[in-house]
Amino acid sequence: MANKTQAKAAVTAAALEINNNIDTILPAGVNISDGHLSFGPTKWAIVMSVDTGGDADILEAAISTNLSAIGTIFTVSKQRRRGQGARATEIHVGNDSYRILYP
Repeated sequence: MANKTQAKAAVTAAALEINNNIDTILPAGVNISDGHLSFGPTKWAIVMSVDTGGDADILEAAISTNLSAIGTIFTVSKQRRRGQGARATEIHVGNDSYRILYP
């Protein structure tokens, strides 16, 4: 469990990293619909919404290209939610992730 000072430092560091990634990793015009931040260990997620699976593929390719360009190791997983028909693509970078939701 982090103390108050450690928690504040973790949140500040994560916020700076997320802000930088929004500027450098995500393509212009992306629709960020939600996000998550937790610490102990610090991890975050940026959630984006698109209208079609084709849009999700384009966004996944753009993010993957940008991560590769800066030498970041990442994995991609595709998921389908039972009964809801909704699908998601997740790009994981260590504990952090970019989540793309689409119908």
